[in-house]
Amino acid sequence: MVAHEEDRAVPSSDVIPLTRMPQQTGVWTPDDDWTGIISQMERRKLQNRQNQRAYRASATTE
Repeated sequence: MVAHEEDRAVPSSDVIPLTRMPQQTGVWTPDDDWTGIISQMERRKLQNRQNQRAYRASATTE
């Protein structure tokens, strides 16, 4: 098998750094991550779950 030139190395200018998005700060488990969910109903359910956790956390600190 012959390795192709493009398989060997990727120039650093073509690399996109992966970081956590601000929308993922409330994600406790991978099941809570709504960023890749296509279903609007499922995505909204996960967003509501995170918002409830954030609300409860802020209510206890006041």
